[in-house]
Amino acid sequence: MGMRRPASLALLAALVLAPTLAGCSVIESTVKDSVEQGIRDATGGDFDVNLDEGLPDGYPVDAVPVVDGTVNGGRGTVDGKDTFVVTVQATDAATAAKDALVAAGFTVDAEIANGDGSIVTLSTTAYDVKLVASADSILYTVTVK
Repeated sequence: MGMRRPASLALLAALVLAPTLAGCSVIESTVKDSVEQGIRDATGGDFDVNLDEGLPDGYPVDAVPVVDGTVNGGRGTVDGKDTFVVTVQATDAATAAKDALVAAGFTVDAEIANGDGSIVTLSTTAYDVKLVASADSILYTVTVK
């Protein structure tokens, strides 16, 4: 996890702070930009993400389920691989998100958790998924193998 840990922790921090700071439109815009920059950092910087309302076109919803909540997503390419980024505003849904992926056939490869949130990496033969969760939201980064 070496090089990815700082980016993952930055994403976790952004997700934890986003709901708290989202009350003002200027702050909301700044938070969204920070989250999007964190996503670019976590994906190696080659991912130009615009988070639009709902799941992005082509998202593998049957293979990679997401929890219920307010969904925004984007799609791009990282290292030549199709990559989807989805945020879900959902309260205390980290365990439900992980459990839904395990039920869909994913294996947990690594997991870090503390009182503020968690980071879980999961995989199947077709997809790699990184979940970054706070008390109020979850970020899914889904890469097609």
